[in-house]
Amino acid sequence: EYPESPAFQLADSGNPANSPAMCCSRCLVLTVFVSLLLPVQARAESAVEDSSVLSSQKLALSDLSDVVHPRVAELKPPSTSGINNGVLCKVTAASPKARKHVKEGYALVHAQWHFEAYRHFCAALAIDPECVMAYAGVALAWIQPFNEYAQYRDAASRRMLDLVKADEANIQGGGEPRYRASERRFVAAVAALVNQKPQDAAELFMSLANDEHDCLQAKMIGLFLNRGEYNVANEPSQARLGVLDELRKLMNDHPENFMLMGFWLMLNSDAPNSSIDIKKEILPYARYLAKECSEVPAWQHALGLSLIHISEPTRPPVASRMPSSA
Repeated sequence: EYPESPAFQLADSGNPANSPAMCCSRCLVLTVFVSLLLPVQARAESAVEDSSVLSSQKLALSDLSDVVHPRVAELKPPSTSGINNGVLCKVTAASPKARKHVKEGYALVHAQWHFEAYRHFCAALAIDPECVMAYAGVALAWIQPFNEYAQYRDAASRRMLDLVKADEANIQGGGEPRYRASERRFVAAVAALVNQKPQDAAELFMSLANDEHDCLQAKMIGLFLNRGEYNVANEPSQARLGVLDELRKLMNDHPENFMLMGFWLMLNSDAPNSSIDIKKEILPYARYLAKECSEVPAWQHALGLSLIHISEPTRPPVASRMPSSA
């Protein structure tokens, strides 16, 4: 006897199509159909969610059109990764998510992926439009004097200075500070750099780094601005040797810091082949970064060029061959 279920009771009609075997077959077909439909539904739900996130971001950025380029406002927020492990400075932000975007942005600035860094700073501003370190990040991402984002950099610079001035006026009036002193000092150094006063900026960055040891990017920018050059005999100046020694100490103190490793590669990008042992001092870091952060183009580029230099030791040095940053 068949179980007392409508599906099995149909077999009593004597129709082979209503046999238990056929009923089971139909159930199997239905199950497969539903299982195929579920991923489509999941993708549709994901698309709706992405659209909602994008709409939310565009609305949040509508009052920041002077800082956020339209093409960035049309993109959904970028995802975060572990590349920001080297950014140790304190960031005042409305939420941990905004803070993470800011730190990711600074990590990408020093990895020379400026557009992606800019996207992260804009994502942070969509969450917290008064995050002063995000505005400073936008200014650094587009610090080159002439580029298509210069007007957005200048607007970000004005906004960060306005926020700091308002905070300082509030402090003088007896109010609680909104931003840390280190953030206000960082903004002042970035402003000097935007105004094309590199020596003033270098002094401000180094002074901040000496007082705030966690602010590694201030130290790195200060070292870069004081880096010195190579003479016609491909010999490094005393300033360059001092900067290299300082950076080696930092790397020894922070042996797994992606940002410092990337900065080391960038700082040596204009070094003549005869002045550095690429196989020992460049290639290991390039390989490590290319493996651990495979999505960063500059580090893949650095690895490829290191291998080219090693395989072609007699090729004349070309200063612009490895990526460099302002």
